[in-house]
Amino acid sequence: MQEFNIENQALGKVLYQHPEYDLLSADISKAGELHSVSYSEHGLSKRQYFDKGSVHLAKKLANTFKNKEAYFVEHSPSSGLHLLYVNGSDEPGEYFIYRDKDGRLNRLLNSYPELAGQEFSPTQTILAKSKDGTDIEAFLTLATDLDYATLLVMPHGGPIGIKEDDSFNKEVQYYASRGFSVLRVNFRGSSGFGKKFQEQGVGQFGRLIEEDITTIVKQVRKKYDFKYMCSIGSSYGGYSAAMLAIKHPEQYDCVIGAFGIYDLPLLFNTSNYRSSSEHRKNMAKTVGKYSLSMTKFSPLYLYKKLKAPILLIAGKDDDIADFEHSNRFNYILNRTGHPVETMFYNNTGHGHPAWFGNKHEAAITSDYLMRILNLKLPDIRDLNKNGITAIANDFMNIADGYSLYSKVINSPEKAFQYYKLAANYKHPRAIFNIGAYYQEGKQVKKDMDKALEFYQKSAELGSAQAYGQLGKMYMEGNYLAQDWEKAYENLIKAQEIEPIPFNNIRLARFYCTAPSQYKDVEKCIQLMDLKQYKDHSQARLNTAEGLVRSALAWIIIDAHLSRQELNMVKSFASKLYELNRTEVSIEGPEEGAFKYKVSKNIYRESQYRLISSKRKLAFINDELAYFGVIFEIDVPGLNRLQDRVAVAVRWTKTDSKGLTKQVQNIILYGMPSRGWRLLREFKEVKGNEIWQLEIFDLDQNRIYQKKFDLTYKNTATGENA
Repeated sequence: MQEFNIENQALGKVLYQHPEYDLLSADISKAGELHSVSYSEHGLSKRQYFDKGSVHLAKKLANTFKNKEAYFVEHSPSSGLHLLYVNGSDEPGEYFIYRDKDGRLNRLLNSYPELAGQEFSPTQTILAKSKDGTDIEAFLTLATDLDYATLLVMPHGGPIGIKEDDSFNKEVQYYASRGFSVLRVNFRGSSGFGKKFQEQGVGQFGRLIEEDITTIVKQVRKKYDFKYMCSIGSSYGGYSAAMLAIKHPEQYDCVIGAFGIYDLPLLFNTSNYRSSSEHRKNMAKTVGKYSLSMTKFSPLYLYKKLKAPILLIAGKDDDIADFEHSNRFNYILNRTGHPVETMFYNNTGHGHPAWFGNKHEAAITSDYLMRILNLKLPDIRDLNKNGITAIANDFMNIADGYSLYSKVINSPEKAFQYYKLAANYKHPRAIFNIGAYYQEGKQVKKDMDKALEFYQKSAELGSAQAYGQLGKMYMEGNYLAQDWEKAYENLIKAQEIEPIPFNNIRLARFYCTAPSQYKDVEKCIQLMDLKQYKDHSQARLNTAEGLVRSALAWIIIDAHLSRQELNMVKSFASKLYELNRTEVSIEGPEEGAFKYKVSKNIYRESQYRLISSKRKLAFINDELAYFGVIFEIDVPGLNRLQDRVAVAVRWTKTDSKGLTKQVQNIILYGMPSRGWRLLREFKEVKGNEIWQLEIFDLDQNRIYQKKFDLTYKNTATGENA
């Protein structure tokens, strides 16, 4: 730290210089004197004070919070209060109030209250000298109670100007809690150790950097006996992980490379921009000058020397470490029969755009380590509640990735397998999902007894979703004998646990459709009122609107309502959909199969054209083909430009075995100025089926009914199903 004269732009005397570390910041007193400087020592931020009072306080804090960072973030001179922040490798972060008057500390709050009660593994600093005598610093975090005697060597990204520290690291603690020890190294090129140390890493891809890492690895393995060792990293860390295993094939049992670079020449020529002299000049500050000799330090060209199995993780839209790096490496390894697995994320760049992606990546990485090293999953009886939940959540994240996450290629089979693993660790939603698989006959043979068994187990573990499903089944008499008492018990429990639109509106339907001893139309309408969701997200409001449209249709079609109760429901619907008429009838229905005809003339509208009105309709394998009805609404004294009306619609289907299932209940509303459509896509037909459409007015009168007898032709054999 030096004086600087603004007028003549000249440097003055050196005020302070640390013999080993770069300074991070400095504070100047009001008198213009140096008050304190900060720097990072062994991965922790340190502050050195130059006045006696502050020095004494700093020593007191250091003794109180050993091996942790403790610094003041705010001070109120008038009250003599300081806001203190503390964190460390095994402490996510806490705020304290420090009082000047008596030197007392009072804990204020946790930075991450959701982590309260969790145990974390402390990190130890490892120091070693390289071959040329340079001091190398590293951090080792040992596995917690669950220990697979496996060391993960984790090079950092960058690699120039980045550094590892000893503050709380979510990724490191995740792996430690899953039974893996983690080693991180501040190799040549890392920041904080002086300009010379940082510049020594430039152009040392696959050379000096990996030598520094190996120096530390040797030191650690002298002290600890690890059965397995794998390299793992992201960005440059992904490159380094592969190079470490290539340079030391006898030491590494597996490799995980995420968003990595594996073809150094490709960094300079993947596009016209990357081939420009300006880009090459900037890239040289990290990689070194472009040369064909870079192939000697590129994993892609050294693939024959790689013996360890590898997991490649990448984002298909990565424009930093272009996806082509991982794609090429995967191709060459696959072609030569090398054991390689991939997780290539859609619509993802150099890292994940959302937190779920990070959790999913961590979970698939841990799962890969378990599988590739043939490690045994922990017995649930040996785990505490937090441990059981953690492992169950890992499997849920993987399963949800394969079934729900748009950035992962959908795989129903893999999703089912991981839901089963999560269910083994008593995850309520996983157990519910297994029940759904048995109910729907997906991945397993349809078995309602097993479905109900899983739903009940899920409910016993506190799943609102399971209580809601059981309540719905008892209410509808679907697969279970209709039982209004059991329906009420389950639906109330679901709503108490999780008062979200699904549970509120399902309970609303119960109150409107149940027998008189349970019926309460006022509660029914209150639970459907959308005002309660307008202060939440738009997504929740949209969900509620859709559920109310369905619930109202059920109520209009099924509920036994007195005239007063019906008027209450009609009043609610009229206000919700801005209706002014309820007496309607169907006019001029066109029934059968339709084809959507796209108009080539911008002045003419595209139309649904009736192509068959036969009693039996053959399956049409065309995504523009539909079946159903197009009709007009007639209202006494109709004003087509002002009236707004609504009808309740129900679709049901009966399969070849005679099993009838309700497909949709919905309110259709709007102005009767144009034709209304109730059409289904032919691709919904799975066999010879009879589909029935019913339409009711808001006075619960059925004003239309039509059955569509559909025959399904197997396009592969040409035979009817």
